Amino acid sequence: MSEAWSIGDWGEPCGPRPAPRGSGGGVVAVSEGGGQLTFSGGGYPRTNGCFEMGGGIQVTSHSASPRGWRTTCATAPSDPRRATIITTLTATDRVISFDETGQYQFLIQGQNCTASVRRSRTYTLVKRQGEDPPAAASSAPPAAVPEKPPVEEKPAPSCEQPGEAARIEVRPGRKTLKPGESFQAKAAVLDEAGCRLAVAPSWSVGPGSKVSVSPGGLVTVAADAPEGETPVLAGIGGKAARMVVEVVSPERYAQLLASGASRRGEDEVAVALLVTGGVGSSAVAAKDGGERRRMVFLGVVGGVVVALVGVGVVLLRRARPEVEAVEEIVAGEPASQVVRKRRLVAKIPASSALFCPTCKRGFSAGPAFCPQDGTRLEPNPAWKPPS
Repeated sequence: MSEAWSIGDWGEPCGPRPAPRGSGGGVVAVSEGGGQLTFSGGGYPRTNGCFEMGGGIQVTSHSASPRGWRTTCATAPSDPRRATIITTLTATDRVISFDETGQYQFLIQGQNCTASVRRSRTYTLVKRQGEDPPAAASSAPPAAVPEKPPVEEKPAPSCEQPGEAARIEVRPGRKTLKPGESFQAKAAVLDEAGCRLAVAPSWSVGPGSKVSVSPGGLVTVAADAPEGETPVLAGIGGKAARMVVEVVSPERYAQLLASGASRRGEDEVAVALLVTGGVGSSAVAAKDGGERRRMVFLGVVGGVVVALVGVGVVLLRRARPEVEAVEEIVAGEPASQVVRKRRLVAKIPASSALFCPTCKRGFSAGPAFCPQDGTRLEPNPAWKPPS
């Protein structure tokens, strides 16, 4: 179990500062029942609970799917010690991944005490139940048992050979911070089946911002940062997931903390899709026996296409950059004749080293993606470096 803490405000009345308390590996027995997994050993009991329990922390919500579980635990609304724990587990045929985040916000003797923690652990299959060697045979001959025909089992989906990158997920989708604070954002690149890929997206923020982000996703707010929202992008392949960092004053943060709104958006996930179809899957043709259904379907598709074309034309006109007329003078025939030609040139400032091909905004060197729409920036051919 690995554990990492991020400390916000923590004065002397808060007591000892939290410190990582990771633990080593071991062997646990995992059984399934009622759509939940039960763990025998390792300190984590069931998938419908949180690793950190007790101290007034109770389960407030739970959801489950065939290969995923998510549980939210928190203190009572009347408890001045505000704590929220979110535990997520995902399972493949051979690996179970555990991820837990915790947010703590206390007010002790007028001192704000804020901290967050992330815990992670990976369970790897050693042996399935029923795979133990059979007991020694007795001297009596075994009774004849009629053989049953083998049952063809469909292979379960596995993440041992993941597919192409299909989407980027950034957690949280929104974060509220005070000047001088920092926190660790989390980004993952997944294939169409939800398997995590060993690909690290690049982090970026807009130029001139008082919010910075490290290559590993550590977001830091400068001590003199003004109030406002800043998009933080995690991108790959020309697409980026957009997380919003809201900077508020200490006074405003105290009001949000008292009202319980300081964690607004922290349970959300920012997602950017990289592909729209099935990656590596075979095409499937649907047959319809009725000609009327076929015609209705084609009519609906045609209407959708026309609508999308109309929207695209409007967006293209809105995204069209300002242009200026440039006049060229060239020699004609005969050579004494002067021919004047006019051509339109996009007005992208020559001082901008990069520009967004979607919104046509110019940027100085620095960000990899446009903070407005998440499109990868391209070099400006008209850029002239300062002399």
